Amino acid sequence: MAITDAQNPLLGEATCGTLLQKLQEIWDEVGESDDDRDKMLIQIEQECLDVYKKKVEQAAKSRVQLLEALSDAKIELARLLSALGEKSFAGIPEKTSGTIKEQLAAIAPALEQLWEQKAERVKEFSDSGRLHKVLEFVSNVHDLCAVLGMDFFSTITDVHPSLIDSTDVQSKRALALDLIEQAEVEVERLDQLKASRMKEIAFRKQTELEEIYAPLVDTLVAKTRAWEEDRGVHFAYDGVPLLAMLDEYAMLRQEREEEKRRMRDQKKFNEQQGTEPEAVFSARPSPARPVGTKKVVGPRANGSANGTPSRRLSLNANQNGSGSATKGGRRDNRLSAPLNYVAISKDDAASHFSGTDTVSASP
Repeated sequence: MAITDAQNPLLGEATCGTLLQKLQEIWDEVGESDDDRDKMLIQIEQECLDVYKKKVEQAAKSRVQLLEALSDAKIELARLLSALGEKSFAGIPEKTSGTIKEQLAAIAPALEQLWEQKAERVKEFSDSGRLHKVLEFVSNVHDLCAVLGMDFFSTITDVHPSLIDSTDVQSKRALALDLIEQAEVEVERLDQLKASRMKEIAFRKQTELEEIYAPLVDTLVAKTRAWEEDRGVHFAYDGVPLLAMLDEYAMLRQEREEEKRRMRDQKKFNEQQGTEPEAVFSARPSPARPVGTKKVVGPRANGSANGTPSRRLSLNANQNGSGSATKGGRRDNRLSAPLNYVAISKDDAASHFSGTDTVSASP
């Protein structure tokens, strides 16, 4: 064996060409025939093909395994996202191109992070389950203490002080009915306040939009009319003249504004109708009260018995005539009538008691 190695110095670093050349030299030295040489070469070639075929099959099998691993990784990624209730994850690579190993290497960190999150979530659920068990045991201890007549707080404190560290609900009258009702009333008040604020905001935004729409519509009308005058044809949108549509929009907007104005006037009128009789009836004095010269302040504050009917008639007359009045001075005078009536001076009150009708002549 040592002699063979000495005769073949290139055997350690041999290649296919050197080995074939060495084989030819051996055959020449031995005297092999051409047929035997061809058979030997065909056999060598077949063995090489078998080796290549085996390697290709192994590579194909490895590729299939990598593809399966990549598919399983993607499925596991989707399953973890669904289990955690997340639609997306920042660590997922956006690009899915590249070799299979590169794609696996890109997905692996995201999978590890999601596995850690899942483990933390499972731990939280287990802790929550243990907490529910502890609360259930505490409730059972409370029931047993109530049956046995024992002190619940001292019993639980002996087990662990942290079981009664909450003093919010355990304080006196913490869950009283009146407090709960007050909380309900406050919540309803806040809900109403929120609704009114939202209505105010919506109305303000609508007003701002209407203020923006008005000049836009006017500009569009002017441009449309100029365009029609230049070309001598009507500008139509979906077969309908645009000016007709804009005129209809302007009419509808004007009708809405008039309707809003009528509603505001009616609301003010109803409020005034409700407040004026109260002011008049509050100004009427008691019939059993004697009227003297020393109590002039009383009639000045509440009005005289003789002057009240005439004052009521004047107020009723103003109320009957308020339907045709504008939003100007008549309505303001009607509002200020009870105030002027109350603020009569001492001289006017004295003259009124003397028989003159100065109250009805006052503005």
